[in-house]
Amino acid sequence: AIGVLTVVVAAFWSSIKTDYRLFMNQGSGAQESVVSRSEQAAKLQELLHGPDVDLSTGLYWTLQRIGYVEFFGHVLNQVPVNIPYQDGAILFEALEHVAVPRLLVPDKPALVPDTVVTQTYTGLYLGSEGGTSISMGYMADLYIDFGRVGMLVAIFLWGLMLAAVYYAFNRAGDPL
Repeated sequence: AIGVLTVVVAAFWSSIKTDYRLFMNQGSGAQESVVSRSEQAAKLQELLHGPDVDLSTGLYWTLQRIGYVEFFGHVLNQVPVNIPYQDGAILFEALEHVAVPRLLVPDKPALVPDTVVTQTYTGLYLGSEGGTSISMGYMADLYIDFGRVGMLVAIFLWGLMLAAVYYAFNRAGDPL
């Protein structure tokens, strides 16, 4: 029941989110709200009960958003044919960005936005108006870094690490 409810809510949201976001930022395209909470609630209620709610389209876009299959397919067409494997550059840049505190390196550069990375490695134009971050997902990132076999090895190692963490917590028992 919770799964069905989650899918229905996601489909509703996907069918109204563009109009709602335009209302929230008053057409600026920025990730900001320039209207009051009461206006936000009223607009959300209006959109949910309005004639523009199309659950089938909303469901389609929800599945597209969580599936990442289309982006991965485009990556397979681009890498390594047009763009070489990155030999871990994407993964190590992300790890370094998280591990190195800005306190020690105040001029640490910002990461390249996910949408730009996705456009680069898929060859797709995803818009430049901002306001949304579109990533490819970790499987595509690992494929770009390490190729087919390396991607599978990295995912296997990630699974082992998660299993070890689970085992450690489970073994520690209930501290209370």
